[in-house]
Amino acid sequence: MDFSTVTSGLPVSEYSVKRKNIYKSKPRLLISSLTVVLLFSTIYIPQSLGRTNEKWDQGRSDINYYGVFKSIFYDIKNTGCDYKKEKQISYYIDKYDLDVNINHKLNVDANMKLISKQPQKEFDFTLYRNYKIRSLNSNDLKSYAQNGDFIHIEFNKPIKNTNIEIKYSGYHPNLYSNNQAVVLPGYFAWYPMAGEKQLYCMFEKSSNTRYGYNPYIRNRKCMYNVSVKSNYSILCNLVNKNRNIFSGKSDSLTIIGGNQIIKKDNMFENYYPLFLTNEMNYEKFSNTRNNYLNDFEKRIHNIFHIKPTFENKKIITIANTIRNCELGNYAEFDDYLIISNAGFVDDQQIMKYYIYHSDIDMFYKDILSNIPLTENSQDYIDAIYHEIDNQLECLDNETDKDMINKYQSLKNRIKENIENKGLDNYLKELGYRIFN
Repeated sequence: MDFSTVTSGLPVSEYSVKRKNIYKSKPRLLISSLTVVLLFSTIYIPQSLGRTNEKWDQGRSDINYYGVFKSIFYDIKNTGCDYKKEKQISYYIDKYDLDVNINHKLNVDANMKLISKQPQKEFDFTLYRNYKIRSLNSNDLKSYAQNGDFIHIEFNKPIKNTNIEIKYSGYHPNLYSNNQAVVLPGYFAWYPMAGEKQLYCMFEKSSNTRYGYNPYIRNRKCMYNVSVKSNYSILCNLVNKNRNIFSGKSDSLTIIGGNQIIKKDNMFENYYPLFLTNEMNYEKFSNTRNNYLNDFEKRIHNIFHIKPTFENKKIITIANTIRNCELGNYAEFDDYLIISNAGFVDDQQIMKYYIYHSDIDMFYKDILSNIPLTENSQDYIDAIYHEIDNQLECLDNETDKDMINKYQSLKNRIKENIENKGLDNYLKELGYRIFN
């Protein structure tokens, strides 16, 4: 065989043509390959536009970081994630001036007026760990350190009040802020808060395990002046002074945008997900939601004989971004509510929000959290007795004596209180403990 005329079974002329085609296709193949690699690389960046709604493994970063995953799924105790009420501190932020710039991530230039009830040199603040400080300045500042979610600031001498300038940038994989959209709820430390806040937690002693972003975090009521630079209109709990400029006093600061529109009705100013722009969808959604809330308020009044604290408050409805957790989907603030899951609420989930934050003992909380809201007081107390009886039926008389005694003791205590105070007064006191 003449090797000069045939290579790999192909004549020389045919082989040459195919080699040329291969060389021509190589740049295209290389460009295509690089494009695919670049696309997947950029999508995996936590603040990437490519995955506003899908967070991949980053969506579970907080449940791992704060030890909740180990506690729930591996039954490891003392991970530090059990919910704790905030410690009282002697200082607070009296005023925030915030310049917020949202592009591929969050950038904030903040000026905060710090007030201390008594002179001191050291102060602690909370800022989510992925918001990295670029600079921090203040008069008589000695040093500062950012460690996890906390910032420790030390001054050269004890102070009672000063201004702190802080600049930081970063992102959160679930509570996002990018060129497409922003969802930053008021209970989350996306801006510096005085004291050490527990951003993610669980009710470890509860049989109904609840975990997620701590929805009970609040600032002391103060003044906010906020300016936001973004590609889209921003919605905020504060008064809208101009396009994306807000001001007012509140116990928190919530900003959302990019996938929301404003709708109004007689009772509420409502912020809805963009898919409700269709008027028929909006009307159906609005009527269903308002009828539900009206019925919910009526049941609270009929059972506990009190007015719910959330009545007539503005409602900010955020898209379903808070995933893989129960906590954080509902929160009540001084002047507004946050409801996620596309605005659809569940009365037992809302009741759990209030019940687990109350001073009621955990054993009773677990009972109450399983009780649906009934039409009247008697039906509600009967439902409590029925739940206790159901739990007793599941216990063994020999091996579960302690639990049997706890349930029987609770039931007897409730009956004794009702006998002494009357049913309406007992439930009214219970209602105040739940909602206040």
